Amino acid sequence: MKKQAVFALAGLLAALTFLLSMPARPEDYGALFPAPFWNPDGAFAGYGYINRSGQKVITGQFKSARPFSEGLARVKGGNEKYGYIDKTGKLVIPFSYSVAGDFSEGFAVVTGADKSGYIDKSGNFLFAPRSVNPKPFSEGMGCVAKYEGKPAWYVDRNGKTVVNKSDTFCSPFREGLALMALGTGSVGAIDKSGNVVFTIKSEVGVYRPFSEGLALVQAKTDRGMMYGFIDKSGQFVIAPRYPDAKSFSEGLAAVSTGFAQGGASNWGYIDKAGAMVITPRFASAESFHEGMAGVGVKNPAVDSFIDKTGKLVINLTESALGIEDADYMDYKTGDLRQGFFFRDGMALIKMGDQKIAYIDKTGKIVWQSEKALDF
Repeated sequence: MKKQAVFALAGLLAALTFLLSMPARPEDYGALFPAPFWNPDGAFAGYGYINRSGQKVITGQFKSARPFSEGLARVKGGNEKYGYIDKTGKLVIPFSYSVAGDFSEGFAVVTGADKSGYIDKSGNFLFAPRSVNPKPFSEGMGCVAKYEGKPAWYVDRNGKTVVNKSDTFCSPFREGLALMALGTGSVGAIDKSGNVVFTIKSEVGVYRPFSEGLALVQAKTDRGMMYGFIDKSGQFVIAPRYPDAKSFSEGLAAVSTGFAQGGASNWGYIDKAGAMVITPRFASAESFHEGMAGVGVKNPAVDSFIDKTGKLVINLTESALGIEDADYMDYKTGDLRQGFFFRDGMALIKMGDQKIAYIDKTGKIVWQSEKALDF
């Protein structure tokens, strides 16, 4: 009888171990995050996905993985081509593309056989792929740039050309306007009918799309090229006086006031009236996402996170750093990308031993890779 009880307990423990090792059901956990996994023998298994609890939801099987966008995620297969999976891990668009982007407004930009175009979530092309350079859809329109200096144009969700341009550069529509070079040596904005709404009177360098009613523009001043912000009439409402700056996000914009003692950049945050609300004291500063922003306190790389009062809420260890989006482009183990900001309550960091980890908004490590990645 005692022997039977021992066997029963052993069987129960084995069953529990099996159940705990099984991937979670994706419908139970919502947001998913790409993560690398290794086999028991130490060989790299591939990229899969975890949930907010750090539990494996989709097993490691892909050569690279991107965060989910509009219910689908771009992954790379064994044939070195990209396809798309749903949140169950099912391949819904085959591994067919040499280049592929995230879905935006129902379409993704892909390239195959040296020709590019937009596909929908069934893998159907919006128009016949050709030698063009499409940009992601924004506000119902996609900008298609032609190579070899030829003009670009905008298409609608039916693939119909709705705006022709004289410039070769594509600028996305944001808040109803698209900033662009107008072909006369000036920069201005067009509406969705292609009408010029305004022309910026200053000599302009870099410019960014509208965000929260204002657009970041670099203009010539007596101090050189400086960054400021224009409104939707094209007027500077925050004068160009910053050597570097980033677009507004959640009511605040990161700006650099120049170089502090020792040569490090000096970053702080302004509000939409141009008032400095977080004193410049950081070696680097990123935009706010989900109420928090990555900053460099000890060095130019992101090593901490602050809230909107400027209070330091997460101070990473001496060896841990936030991971920039570009840090994961083409490494041997894939192109996991997310960085300097929180997405669905999680942020990705790089540990001093080259392992990666996800942290929550308290700074707690929710998940950490078994092995180091090859940076």
